[in-house]
Amino acid sequence: ITISFQPSEFAKWVLIIFLSAICCAYNDRLKSFFGGFLPVCAIISLTAGLILLEDFGTAALICLLSFFILAIAGAKWRYLLAPVPPAAAVFTAAILKSPERTERILAFLHPEKWTDTIKWPFRGLWIL
Repeated sequence: ITISFQPSEFAKWVLIIFLSAICCAYNDRLKSFFGGFLPVCAIISLTAGLILLEDFGTAALICLLSFFILAIAGAKWRYLLAPVPPAAAVFTAAILKSPERTERILAFLHPEKWTDTIKWPFRGLWIL
């Protein structure tokens, strides 16, 4: 029996729980940029940056969930929206740099063009 372990999946759950705990314990400090918001964002950026090297989707999910957790916790909107343009640029560059990611986005936007390439593993199986 082999057990596979993906550190990015573990990091995703740990970061979400950690971020929720930090937001609960230090809610007032999140309104201060240098005193609370920036250190939390540094931890999120470090984690997402390390995961981005191998798994783009998990890194993007971590950033998105962290954004929502911080917004719900009451961080100032000007702090939350400041990294959005650079993050959008990195996201766009990462998609355009990888042909597989570009094809996945195009398949999502235009599914009718990709019907011939779908390999259905259960031919003849009807699901009711």
